[in-house]
Amino acid sequence: MAAKERFFKEEDKHIVLDKQLLILKEIIPAYRLFKENKQIEISVTPYYHPILPLLCNTNIAKEANKKTSLPKKEFNYPLDAKEHIESAVEFYKQRFGASPRGMWPSEEAVSEHILPFIIESGINWIVTDEAILFKSLKLKRRDTKLLYQPHLLKRKKGQLNIVFRDRNLSDLIGFNYHSMKETDAVNDFMGHLENINKAFKGKDTLVTIAMDGENAWEFFRNDGHDFLELFYQRISDSDFVKTTTIDEYLKLSPAKAEIKRLSAGSWIYGEFGKWIGNPSKVKCWEWLADARKALERSKEAPGGLAWKQMYILEGSDWFWWAGEDPDGSFDRLFRLHLTNFYKLIKQDAPTYLNP
Repeated sequence: MAAKERFFKEEDKHIVLDKQLLILKEIIPAYRLFKENKQIEISVTPYYHPILPLLCNTNIAKEANKKTSLPKKEFNYPLDAKEHIESAVEFYKQRFGASPRGMWPSEEAVSEHILPFIIESGINWIVTDEAILFKSLKLKRRDTKLLYQPHLLKRKKGQLNIVFRDRNLSDLIGFNYHSMKETDAVNDFMGHLENINKAFKGKDTLVTIAMDGENAWEFFRNDGHDFLELFYQRISDSDFVKTTTIDEYLKLSPAKAEIKRLSAGSWIYGEFGKWIGNPSKVKCWEWLADARKALERSKEAPGGLAWKQMYILEGSDWFWWAGEDPDGSFDRLFRLHLTNFYKLIKQDAPTYLNP
């Protein structure tokens, strides 16, 4: 099919689609095998990928950036955040026969308000961006001694481990290396690790690389396979680097440093500006607040289709693209989902949702 390039027939499409379905069916069994062989650890993400702090309260956006413009109608539904977390944990249990140990909060978006729900779910560790660490500790300068270790969040509900990604190294893979030859990119990365090793003189140092799983590879040659093959080979051959899972590391080196209060923010500039603030994003939150209140008034039983539709509407990407949507497709889909929601609760959709 790749060699053919064009003029595909209907049967060609079916061949590709059938193959896609076969591959999809192999994904969970493959992950389960690698997990059982202790080659990987699988973390979870809140179920419909919401920005958890903003579900708890849209006002939390000001905690991360005081200049953020807020919706006139506050969205304040912390139990929805709890539902997304619990649904993700249950999804994992059903497929892997055990509870997940780690969670990647959607977009690495965290705040103090979401911690009780994560702790109650049985999650042992979460990951976020280094900017949150330095904001939490009120540090104006980057301190790698603090960055390259796990931290502990002791709270009334229990305790939770947290690790912070090295933003520079993660972003090199995510945004820079695709424009370099694979050998040059991997050499550059290994050079950074060597510098870290020299700076800490062989001490136990946890360097966390954390990035969206899918975003980078479409820009690399051969979907990133050539880079990753060489990258993993060099890491494996290195005499000063040991790869580890977060759970494995925490068992051997429990967190000692504590953070008394976790600052609110995400991986993008340590704030929430990608999901709230501009007029279009603010308007979407107001529409969602109207719908959520309508759901409460409707007396729909939790667990039904209307609730599921609401949780879908709470996903982060609707707000990411609001006001930045190149062809308007996300706006149309968001309006469609909202309109469907009102149908499910047997109410007329507001006229502002008309195309």
